[in-house]
Amino acid sequence: MAQSREHVLPSGARGTYHVLSRCTRREFLLGGGKNEHRRAWAVGLLADLLEGFAIDLHAYAIMSNHVHLVLRPRPDVAAAWSTQQVARRGLAQIPVRSGAGLEPLPVTRTLIQVHTDNNRWVSEHRARLSSLTWFMKLFKQRLARRANAEDDVTGHFWESRFLSVPLLDNGAVFGCMSYVDRNPLRARMVTDPADAVFTSIAQRLFADGIGRKVSFFHEDDCRLGALLTPLSGCHPVDSMTGDRPTGPVTLDEYRALVAPGALSPTARTACDRLGIDATVWRTTIGEGGLFQGVAVGNRTARMAFAATQGKQIIADKTGLWAEP
Repeated sequence: MAQSREHVLPSGARGTYHVLSRCTRREFLLGGGKNEHRRAWAVGLLADLLEGFAIDLHAYAIMSNHVHLVLRPRPDVAAAWSTQQVARRGLAQIPVRSGAGLEPLPVTRTLIQVHTDNNRWVSEHRARLSSLTWFMKLFKQRLARRANAEDDVTGHFWESRFLSVPLLDNGAVFGCMSYVDRNPLRARMVTDPADAVFTSIAQRLFADGIGRKVSFFHEDDCRLGALLTPLSGCHPVDSMTGDRPTGPVTLDEYRALVAPGALSPTARTACDRLGIDATVWRTTIGEGGLFQGVAVGNRTARMAFAATQGKQIIADKTGLWAEP
């Protein structure tokens, strides 16, 4: 039986998640032809939200009819903010509205002080500002309203609520990030990851001096790329200790994982270190499989997660880990 999102993705969660949301009927409402500019809208809205939320961005791919994100909530960061910081960020991201048209009130010094002194409001918004549910709600609402206004229509823009899959270990995190960044290659939109605008891999390569000139990218794509978590910081947070060890994949290895064609020795080395099956990675996941499931990770990690859900084991639907 399906479980509520609050059970799988509770408030204060510190895991890493593959987040996916599709346009209604999988129509090309985000790109292709006259809608191509909306991919720039999407990265701009994501950058706006990430600048105010305590959430890490590991990977993204804005496609023509769906959005992939790899996100890590950081309630520990939000907990360290002062009450004034929470008020300023909260009012900017989730504005107070007033009047018949429910227009957002301007964020003034007085308004910030009023909400700084409201302990209940501060506590509520401190939690919201590290919540994937609130982050995705605002992103999807704002993009849908803007697109519907442009088309002069009403109704659903998105297919349903977003999908969120916990990524439990390094293999799951870096495997999913590579899967997300390979989306334009699988869709035959590009043959070189550096050409894949509105993806994190193109921005990582650009930041390292590999790939395209600044003029190749939309300014909001570059702004979102600047907010990416460094590869050394992309790893699961230990749910017991909160430790964040160094990520095990270099940019050269990550680029090799994403690159088209046969797996290179560099990519195989990365797969071995991540504990995932290199052949399955390329033939199943890299070329069109799904990086989904109740949760993704090796057997030990899935058993530990299953215990938190009142289950004995969670199946590996990716096939990346050999089962005994």
